[in-house]
Amino acid sequence: MRSAPVVLAECVAAVIDTVAIERQDVFDSELPRSSFFLYRWGNAIHAKTRESVIRRELLYSEGEELDLNLVEETERNLRALPFIGEAETILAYTPDSARVRVTVRTLDRWSTTAGIIIPDQGGPNYSAGLELEEKNLAGLGVELGAHYRSGDSADEPFEAYGIRYDNPGFLGTRHEVSVEWDYDGFIRRESGLLRKPRLFLADPHGYRMTVSVQSGSKRWIDNNQVLFSHPMDSQAWGASYTRYVYTRLPKRRHRTVSLTLGLDWERTRYDADGVEEQFLERVPPDLSRTTLRTVGEYSVLRYATARYLESFGNTEDLTLGRWVDLELTRTIDVLGNREVRQTIKLIGTYRGRLDSNIHVSAQAAAGTGRGRDVPVAYEWNAGTLWAHRPRLVAAIVTKGTIARHAPSYYLTYLGGDEGLRGYDDTDLAGQNYAYFSVSERYFSPLRLFTVGIGAEAFLEAGKLWGGEIVGGTAWRGDIGGSLLLGLNRLANRDLVRIDIAKRLTESGYRWSIGYGVDFALWAPPASD
Repeated sequence: MRSAPVVLAECVAAVIDTVAIERQDVFDSELPRSSFFLYRWGNAIHAKTRESVIRRELLYSEGEELDLNLVEETERNLRALPFIGEAETILAYTPDSARVRVTVRTLDRWSTTAGIIIPDQGGPNYSAGLELEEKNLAGLGVELGAHYRSGDSADEPFEAYGIRYDNPGFLGTRHEVSVEWDYDGFIRRESGLLRKPRLFLADPHGYRMTVSVQSGSKRWIDNNQVLFSHPMDSQAWGASYTRYVYTRLPKRRHRTVSLTLGLDWERTRYDADGVEEQFLERVPPDLSRTTLRTVGEYSVLRYATARYLESFGNTEDLTLGRWVDLELTRTIDVLGNREVRQTIKLIGTYRGRLDSNIHVSAQAAAGTGRGRDVPVAYEWNAGTLWAHRPRLVAAIVTKGTIARHAPSYYLTYLGGDEGLRGYDDTDLAGQNYAYFSVSERYFSPLRLFTVGIGAEAFLEAGKLWGGEIVGGTAWRGDIGGSLLLGLNRLANRDLVRIDIAKRLTESGYRWSIGYGVDFALWAPPASD
């Protein structure tokens, strides 16, 4: 038999004879170069992903005609699992190319995390604690996690804890079940999810059902001080079904037209008794709402891969193309609905590659409607990644929101890990904002055992306006640097950042810990 890697340009009409699975442990690729005992110890205590979990992800089976597009999608699905680092397929054809042996080879990631949540802020915001998380319990692909932390939030002491369970292969099927219970020290939340995601491009169906309950004390914070608080409780559930119509186009492109029908119910009550009169307008009104949701999407896309846009050499699966989404909602007079509300939202997304080194992404959205507290809102998020030297990537990012006729409690936050990193999350807030950043990232070849070492330098600026402003309307900015740690062998933690940022327009600096880098290109728009 002759072996060949997967090359999608070739399309050999062969029948799949057998499908073999080769599972590698987390540090198998390190052992030939080193007999360091930690690698062997790590492999010994790690529960290797079971073969049944890998086979569950296969989109083809023995006796079927080989479809190289399904082979590629299977590899992408496997790499999308948090406990799988790499996946490749080897095809071995018979001499007459009539039959083929398929070998799927996977490399596990370390799936157990136990550590200390170290303080990431000082002053009025401070927390520390413990967390334990297993992404691949007993090799079954099941996630189980728990956390505990305590500290101060806006100078108020708190204790927070929670647990989470997620099983993407519930009862051996392709249906996902997720349950979470969390208490952040002020609000208790319970939630559940049951869904069947779109498994491959030609998959015609998907569904999603959710339920959530919240109760506790809602706090309103201005400049790290609690202005007021009041009790609240909320219950919500939702269900949706999506039908996909798929067409394979020339030049390895794919077109999908989808329609999602959903029904959502929510009831939220706010107890404003005891709130000072000057703050009453900030308290949202009670609501009881039943909403019919319709979403249509048109997309033309293609698949690609990269290596050094965010990670330190792991395969990064890109989804390039264009998407247009139209979402319509309307409240209906059932289940205690108390208001008339209609909304319409149009979203356009483009992700492309100008050449092998320059990647661009842009998304714009506009929405309006009629009913209580329905703003006219415009949003944008765009950026460019330029791999101008080996292991060097420059990034330019801009994003923002413009809202008109928005209620006073409609706020977006400009500080924190996803905005100006020199400010705390609650330092800067308003109805409208604009954000810009320029950064240079270096993914060095240095390794500390299996951890990659890199660095980032960044310059950020942002502005708030409209409505109730927290922190003022002047332009704010910061400059700083990050230590990048590439945890390629750890589940769901491709990159950890340790940031330190100096404010430009006033005194002060902030350091924090975050995950990933700003501007992600590869994830397609969410669609179930």
